[in-house]
Amino acid sequence: KKLTASFPSEESKDDFEYTTMQQQLKTAKEEKEKTESLLKEYQSQFAILRTQNEKLTHSQSKATEDLLKAQQDIQVLTQRKLEVEHNLRTSQFRENEATVFLRQFRRFYRRLLQNKAAQGNGDTNEITQKVPGVPDLQGLIDVDTLLLESGLIEEEELQDDKSQATYRPSSA
Repeated sequence: KKLTASFPSEESKDDFEYTTMQQQLKTAKEEKEKTESLLKEYQSQFAILRTQNEKLTHSQSKATEDLLKAQQDIQVLTQRKLEVEHNLRTSQFRENEATVFLRQFRRFYRRLLQNKAAQGNGDTNEITQKVPGVPDLQGLIDVDTLLLESGLIEEEELQDDKSQATYRPSSA
């Protein structure tokens, strides 16, 4: 018995190997479970990242569409602005030309009135009463008053036919 106790028997050696193999199997199963758990965790993170990527891609495409729309709107508004500026310049030119014309007409009208007054054969009412079909001109507004009220001449110019001041209504 002493010899048997000092040398391990085949049976105890087999038991030892069996126990070792069981422990290795248990360790391998635990490692497998850990690996599967990590794999599931990585797959879950991958799915989350894929979802986030899809959302970001969608947001980016939406932002790109919004940017393109905004650029188109800017282009349209720029074109409209150019048209409005052109119309403004055209209107200012026309207003200036009309003002020049009305001032020249005023001078012509005043000189005509002065010439008629110098020839002097009576009053305007007296002349219009002699002509058949002429309406009553008593209520008409004087040209100077009309131009003053519309802002096309200044008060200083009312009695001054020689005023040459440049008047630009829209430049102010």
